Amino acid sequence: GGFTTYSALAQAVLVLWSGGAVWVAVGYGAATLLLGGGAAWGGVLLGAAIADRRVRRNSQERGDGG
Repeated sequence: GGFTTYSALAQAVLVLWSGGAVWVAVGYGAATLLLGGGAAWGGVLLGAAIADRRVRRNSQERGDGG
């Protein structure tokens, strides 16, 4: 999945670049990478927070202090 996704991104940037829209190509490529990375990082943080909350809740239900 990731390989084809980045291949499509590279092709889109190349099409924009070769069409003369160099700054649009650079902006599109950079924004895609930054926003995608930010979304992935946010997902990791959210998943960790949910897991931590579940561990704490389960510890309290068992009465082991958590």
